[in-house]
Amino acid sequence: MGTQRRIDAALQKQPPHIQLALQIYQQLQPWNYQLSTMSLLDQAKIPVEQMEGAQRAQTELERLMKEHNFTTRDLHNIIQQATWDASADAKAARSITGEMPSDIQTRVQKACTIAVERALTIDTKPNVLDVGCGFGVLVPFLRQAGLSDEQIHGIDLSSEMIRNAQLWYPNCHWNAGDFYTLPMDGKYQSIIFCSSLHDLPDPMDAIQKARDSLCPGGTLVIVHPQGASHVWNQVRNNPTMVPRGLPTTADLESLSGWKTIHSPAASKSQEETKDGYLAVLERIE
Repeated sequence: MGTQRRIDAALQKQPPHIQLALQIYQQLQPWNYQLSTMSLLDQAKIPVEQMEGAQRAQTELERLMKEHNFTTRDLHNIIQQATWDASADAKAARSITGEMPSDIQTRVQKACTIAVERALTIDTKPNVLDVGCGFGVLVPFLRQAGLSDEQIHGIDLSSEMIRNAQLWYPNCHWNAGDFYTLPMDGKYQSIIFCSSLHDLPDPMDAIQKARDSLCPGGTLVIVHPQGASHVWNQVRNNPTMVPRGLPTTADLESLSGWKTIHSPAASKSQEETKDGYLAVLERIE
């Protein structure tokens, strides 16, 4: 309840037109997700007044975005930042008790080891970027895989998460900002999305941004130790915060400029139950 109060307080500090847009956006996201899961026959059964109301809301949102020059990506980021800022201290404090289950730790360590070992084949002192780094949860895993703190870089939309990361790991490189917009061309030998890709407004676009941020031959590791089915549950429960599921093998193979090194387990598969979600891509020219 305290976290929700902090989220509400942060959103209420936004300009009036953004507050209105946020209200509409948070109503439309669940509606649009529900509509996308329905057959045309079921959609035809929706009362006309509901469809017309949703269309009026969409029209008003588009008017606000055009008039004030912002996008749904901006709205998504505002909600994400307010949410993670509000919960940053509590999440960082809980990590002291070591609540991460052993099987989850094993999967995260595997992903970090892959990222570091592949980075070391390119450079003896590689830089590895953790996108959506939070309070620095991957630092112990990256250290164990062979990196020094100076080689560990992290970026997160939440300035409060970054404040905690700087407090815990002052010798790492931390950046509070939007991964999509920061100039990082060719700087990294490996990039990791650990339980974070689904929080971004457009995961596929984020993967292409990652390609631009990697040196040639660099590695992208996408891991969610609880698997793609866990993320789809989040989409169903809260499509405002998590608008899309994780990319499938077919999604990843449709992207240009990448070689698939390890394909992720399909949602609800036996492989997912055993290993969670792990995708490894190599940047090619």
